[in-house]
Amino acid sequence: MKEKNKQRLFSFGKVILFFLMYIGLILLVSIIYGRIFSGERFYDQLPVVLLQYAVGIFAIFLFVKIIDKENFILALGLSLKNHVKEFFVGGLVGVICIIIGFLTVIKLDFQQVEFSNYWIEKIDYFLIGTLLVLCSAIMEEIIFRGYVLRKLSEKFPIFVSVIVSSVFFTLLHLFNPNITILSVINIFLAGILIGIMYLKTKNLWLAIGFHFSWNYMQTILGFNVSGSGRLPSIFDVNFRELNAFNGGEFGFEGSYICTIIIILAIVYAQRRRNNDKNASR
Repeated sequence: MKEKNKQRLFSFGKVILFFLMYIGLILLVSIIYGRIFSGERFYDQLPVVLLQYAVGIFAIFLFVKIIDKENFILALGLSLKNHVKEFFVGGLVGVICIIIGFLTVIKLDFQQVEFSNYWIEKIDYFLIGTLLVLCSAIMEEIIFRGYVLRKLSEKFPIFVSVIVSSVFFTLLHLFNPNITILSVINIFLAGILIGIMYLKTKNLWLAIGFHFSWNYMQTILGFNVSGSGRLPSIFDVNFRELNAFNGGEFGFEGSYICTIIIILAIVYAQRRRNNDKNASR
């Protein structure tokens, strides 16, 4: 038992070290870039965002390849087997969740919804924004499910591993603009949901597809995404007031509607995972 506890402590310490190194490298990139360059325009900020993504991949590569001495691709669950199918299935689930949430929010509390031509006028922003949302989903899934959840689940019970990895996932978003207690809860719940998706396949593509479409559909429909400012969207939504039903300045993820949808999705995903486990016995 003592040996098992030591292994768990060592594994948890490694995850903390990795997380701190990742955060430290991102902050270092931001500080250095901010000292050299300045500007608030989209293209001024684009290089530092891409650098942060590259730093995230570099950090996990160091740990997997050099410290853990594992195959970088296979260890993280990036196998190409069924990758297209799983990506699109996860994407479809994300689309359905956000559309249901969108329709519910505007039914309960909307003033005006209309098509926007701004995304056509700013098609370069729109296309680059699409790429950034995809890169963000890939990076965060590699880090929090591919490394953190996988490492914890090797030594800890699955339930504990999912909870702890979701805490780390939430910590990354604590300094997002317009953060609220409800949005923190929803991000934590989203971490649990995506963690279950990863454990169902032991491959990241289902989780990446869901994460990408979840964020991207919010962008298309005119919500702020995780507190950040809007990219050019296909729809403009104007609410009577910003509140906890429509998500406020944080966006859909700051709403009660989002909480309900994620909880229902968690229940469904866990049942599917249990059914798969029972069928394989």
